Amino acid sequence: MWGKRSRIITGVLLGIGIFILTLLNILSIEDVPPDVSLLPTILVAGLACFALTISGLFPILSGFLIVTVDVLVNLTPDKSIYLASITSNIAPIIIIWSGSRIIGCLSAIICTIIELHELIITLPNVNTIIQNFIVNITFLILFLLLGELLLRQSLANDSLEARRQAELAEQRRAIARELHDTAVYSTTMLVMRAEAAKLQTGKGADLSEDLDFIARTGRAATSHLRNMLEVLRVSDKVELSAPGSIADRFTIIDSPPEKVIEEQIAKVRAAGIDVNAAIEGDLSSLPEIISVTLSRVVTESCSNIVKHAAHEAPATIMVEVQDESVDAIFINAISEEDSLESESASAVDAVEQGSQAGLGLGLIGQRERVEALGGTIEFSQREDTWIVRASIPVHR
Repeated sequence: MWGKRSRIITGVLLGIGIFILTLLNILSIEDVPPDVSLLPTILVAGLACFALTISGLFPILSGFLIVTVDVLVNLTPDKSIYLASITSNIAPIIIIWSGSRIIGCLSAIICTIIELHELIITLPNVNTIIQNFIVNITFLILFLLLGELLLRQSLANDSLEARRQAELAEQRRAIARELHDTAVYSTTMLVMRAEAAKLQTGKGADLSEDLDFIARTGRAATSHLRNMLEVLRVSDKVELSAPGSIADRFTIIDSPPEKVIEEQIAKVRAAGIDVNAAIEGDLSSLPEIISVTLSRVVTESCSNIVKHAAHEAPATIMVEVQDESVDAIFINAISEEDSLESESASAVDAVEQGSQAGLGLGLIGQRERVEALGGTIEFSQREDTWIVRASIPVHR
């Protein structure tokens, strides 16, 4: 956007400035015969400057006008020839700068040919013609190169801006994932436990346990928010060329995955849901970023089980670490009292259509995390059963 504004402003300022100087020059002529009008010269000067003025905004029209001016200049007094030569050299620079290389080069070449034709007609000396020819060709090449350099710089700036916008978009997605996976998750569990505590009448031990959980979770949420603020401050100082992805910069390191899985299974069981769990392989051998991603997937999937699963049927949680990948599957029955059925259907439809419209923020975040590592995650519903399958490749 700034490159386009620069071209427009440059063309307008040069066009107006040259027209004012040329107008003053034309009006200062003292030996003009009474029967000769300066109006044609002024009109040609105005047309030439107008072509230069609009060169940054309408490059094709400007190129056509520049060639027209170079033709008309031969029908006007000599004072306008210098003006025409200036505008016919400057305007192609801005035209090429705007991205119209062919128009800019053609207009410059045609104007140079017209001017050389006039030199051949007006100058009888062959040596003088050759000298002027060399000068004109040299300036033509220099002006075309200048336009090309400005265009390449503009394209480089546009590419840098596009990359910056992509970086900012990825930062926003990474921040959204972290806030959902840390603060939002913690506060959601806090509210759920608080609601459960209100129903504990006459059970001092249970009530004390719930209140301890609320306090502990509240402190954890506050700590996560502080960590995110620190990450945001650090990210402001990170150069675009710094190693590591944006997601890495905005990821808060979790506990070891084996501990996270153990805590999440305990959380599901504490909610009154039986769990059939199977963990195979060495979780401690996983690279850090894969461990974090697996922990997030387990946390989100178990949270959805707690919120939406039917308590009558057991949930299944399986994690397997293989040589080339780590796979996880989560299966739970859908509660009849919950509205998960409609939400599940919309989520499945969204996944099948490659859309995120039907997915909650948690599911979107997990899919982004897994796919960023080259893995896959599938959400599906089979009758009254909700299934999540995730597979993350392991690059050791």
